[in-house]
Order: sequence, then C-alpha cells, then structure tokens
Amino acid sequence: MDEDLVARAMRHYAEACTASGHALSGSVDTQCRCGTVAARLEEDRDLRIKAQIFDVQRSRVQAAVNAEEQPDASWTFSALVRLVVDELPDPFQGFDRPFKRIVFLTSALARIAESGVSIDAIVRIGLRHRFKRSAAILASAMLPGISLTGSRNSIPDRTLAWADLLDRCIAESDPGDVVDNVAETESLGDALFERIRKARIGLFADKVAGWLERAPIIDIVSWRYTDLADRSKISEDDLNFPGGQEAVAWLLDRFSLTHYSDWQRTSLYWELRYANNPESTAIEAGVPLSVLRQRPAHVGTVVDAVVTRGSSPLDHENLLGNLTFDQLSSHVLESLKNGRAQQTSELLREITRKYPTLAEARSMFGFALIPVLPDEALDVIGRCLADPENVNVELLRINKASALWRLRRSAEALVVVEGLHVTGFDDDLWLWKPEDLESASESEDFEPGSFNAQEWIAQALKILKGDVAQ
Repeated sequence: MDEDLVARAMRHYAEACTASGHALSGSVDTQCRCGTVAARLEEDRDLRIKAQIFDVQRSRVQAAVNAEEQPDASWTFSALVRLVVDELPDPFQGFDRPFKRIVFLTSALARIAESGVSIDAIVRIGLRHRFKRSAAILASAMLPGISLTGSRNSIPDRTLAWADLLDRCIAESDPGDVVDNVAETESLGDALFERIRKARIGLFADKVAGWLERAPIIDIVSWRYTDLADRSKISEDDLNFPGGQEAVAWLLDRFSLTHYSDWQRTSLYWELRYANNPESTAIEAGVPLSVLRQRPAHVGTVVDAVVTRGSSPLDHENLLGNLTFDQLSSHVLESLKNGRAQQTSELLREITRKYPTLAEARSMFGFALIPVLPDEALDVIGRCLADPENVNVELLRINKASALWRLRRSAEALVVVEGLHVTGFDDDLWLWKPEDLESASESEDFEPGSFNAQEWIAQALKILKGDVAQ
C-alpha cells in the first residue's frame, strides 16, 4: 500500500468534508473525525519516511567532520555507539595514535554513560564476542613475527602481553605443544591458524573472559592485559540491562547498524515492541526513552523486516554454535589472507552442505574455491547466479571471471569482465588480485585484496587484453 497516496487522499477528503459542512461523512461538525484521521495518516507516513532514511554512518560522519575534535555533547547517541563499536574491540586500530584513541573512546563512553546507559553492559556484554575474537587474533598474529625476527623490540608492550599470555595458556593446557620456532613448522600460515584455533577455546579464552569481566574500562580501551585474579567482578546490576542481554544487543544493533537485515532476530522483536509501545518497552529494556527516541521507529517497516527474516531458513545469527555470520566472514577473510584457501574452502563446503539455502555462504564458498578448484568454483558461482534472490550479481560475475582466469581461459574471462556493469557500485570489495590470477601457481600464493569494483576491472582488463593479444 502506498502510504503517501493514502495520506494525501485522506487529506483531500477531510478538506472536502469540512467544506461541505461534513455532509460527506454524514456527521455533524463536533462528531466528524475526518481531520483527525488525515492528521494521523500523515504523521504515520512521515514517521515511516524518517525511519527509512535514518543512516547510522551518516550520523557518525557528520559528528566527526573535524577529525581532531573529540566526542562531546553535540554528538548523537548513534555516532557515539558507532565509534565505540568500530574501534574499541579492534586492537589494531590506533597503533599509530594510541593516546588519541584513548581520549576519543573514553570521551565517547563518558557521553554514553551521561545518557543513562551502562557502559559496562555495552563493553563487557554487548561487545564480548568481538573482544574474544580480536584477542585471539592479536595474541596469535604477532608471535610469528617475534619468532622469525628473533626480536621483541619492535613489538608494542601491550601486544607482547597478549602473546605471552597465549604461550603460557598453551604450555599449561598442553605441555610440549608450544612452538618455539615457526620456521620449524609446516608453514607460517599453518602455525598461525593453529594458534588462533587454540586461542579461541580453552584456557586463553577463559582468561580473556575474566579480563573483560574485571578489568578497568581504561585497560579495556587500551587493550592492556594484566592479571586480575584478585579483583572482584563488576556487579550484575552494572553488567547488564534490566531487559537482559537481548536488550543490550538490541541497543547496539539499533544505534550501530542502519539496515534491519543486519540485526539479530531478537533485536527485531524488541524493535517491534518499541515501535508499538515506546514507553513500556523502554522501561522493560532499562534504556532511557530519551535515548531510544533518537532513532525513529515505524511498526510497518519493522513488520516488513520481521516477515522477510521469518521467511528465510537461516540468517546471520547462530550459524555455527555461537559463531555469527559476520564472525564467519571475518574468519574466512583472515584465513584467505594467510594462504589457507584449501582449508577455508573445505570449511565452507561443510557449511553449505548443512545450510544449502544460505546464499551468502555459498557465494563465499565459490570465492574461496577459485585458487584451489576453479572448475568447481565455476559450478558454485553458476548456481549462485541462477538464484533469483541473489542481489550480488556483479560481484558473482567478477568471481566468475576470476575462476575462468585461474583456468587460463583468458578470452572467456575477458568477455565476462567487459560485460560487467558496476556503475554506482562504490563499496570496496575483497577480490582476488589480478596479478595473482595471472601468475600465481599454488593456492598458497594467492592473497585477496580490497578493491573498488571499477579499480579491479581496470587492472583486469589491462592484463587480460595483453593475454588475448598474444
């Protein structure tokens, strides 16, 4: 239904009804509600429009027009949350500006606390899984550099603390399993992958959880690990919202993600309740109504999102145990960056067998197969292209061209690339590097790169036209 057309039609009817002395409705002036109904429909239409055009990233960019100005009272709640979500769980943010990072994040957290929202709940509960994943990568990724160079002088102290913690946890959990020299292992990539695996489970994961529960916020902001065995846990009242962990997740989804399709399913249910009854939902969640009102909510748009998600057999939540789809994507990318296309493609093969209708996982599977089994990659990508629900058609065609290129079918790859239409495709994409597709022989030699689609096409055309001309 076109709400704008209905609202306009009702307004015209109300004006005509009033002009006729309310003869159109058959009511006397004091009983006719034509004007009230018209006003309500107009208000509902305007609210829907505001809800549809709300953009989290725009509020973040607008707040930080001057990159040197730290968060203050002029920042919206959404801009503050987006800054915290983007930078706080990422230890690799701010290595070149650690003091500025601390000032900005502590200022943002202070502003959030001033609004009446528990920053302990946001940081220790809402961002818990991201911290655990990042801690595993941080502790693992730096150690190979130490082993290969034999020097710790160039590694920041805060990073060494995490790497040393992981060493101690591995030694305590499995004595004799500590790798002293990465060069003696099968490969650097294998050693790194194995260390990340060990860091995601067991004693190290428990240590990270304990640190996140007990460490002062300033230590968490600066990623400073210290043994906090004697420090008492934060009180349960400070650590959570009255609405529980689902309410925390809803608040983070609401003010850090623009599109409902990216939200957790439970967050959509909270949003539907809020859109229908803001006051009682704010009390139940334990979030100030003044904060929640900073993002418009419309029942109809939320219902549409719930119906869409409800018709999907699986979304990005709980894909593999506690692993979300976003976490899976990050894991896949990190593995591919470290030359583990073979192992990554096997992982994705199992996922697509378990969830055959999950289009995003199948698309990733096709991408991961390109360096390993390009023939199979073509089949998988072809299935994705045949799916009418798949919206990433041009991305799939880039991957199809990459698979053909890997098979040394340069002329066919050139035809696909020349037929690409990516106007308005502004987002950066992770794609296989054209130079690797041209020259790399082993799958371990491949490394994905971040490209604008037009940039990748220009590089690919330059190389492919040279191949075909020969």
